[in-house]
Amino acid sequence: MLGVWQSSERIFLITVKESFVALIPFIVVNSSLSLILALVDAWKPVWQQSENYIWFSQFSVNLHAFFPFLVLLSLSIHFAKYLNLSPVVLASLSIGTLISLHVHPVDTIEVFDHFSEMLTDPWAVVIPIFMAYTLKKVTFIESLNFIKTSNLNGYLKLHLNLLVPMVISFF
Repeated sequence: MLGVWQSSERIFLITVKESFVALIPFIVVNSSLSLILALVDAWKPVWQQSENYIWFSQFSVNLHAFFPFLVLLSLSIHFAKYLNLSPVVLASLSIGTLISLHVHPVDTIEVFDHFSEMLTDPWAVVIPIFMAYTLKKVTFIESLNFIKTSNLNGYLKLHLNLLVPMVISFF
């Protein structure tokens, strides 16, 4: 039993490591852009009023805010790979769960912009991990597979049979 636990722990650590390693190019680009903007601030403060500086500055802020969402996608994809789940299903489930945490019901029907709040949510790191293990457990329940025929394409059958486990994992 200890060997299984160590194997599960090892898969978890490898998956998290690979998820963040995959984000290194994004981190390098974003950090380089921040460095360039800081150098411009120090050496050529006059350029701060230029349209290019303003555009790059806003672009850098938006990239920085987008990082937790990229972490969510990377973790979803890598956990799906190691747990033999569909990456698209797990990423969709993780994104849907994150969105559901940022729905603020009100009496009147109004459109709220919670996108920036959602992008910076630290739960974006935890949700794909939780959803991956939950979906993996639920997919083992054979009675939830309502498509039994072998006449259907295997890929289509797999994804249709993930419908109920996905809904159960979401709730």
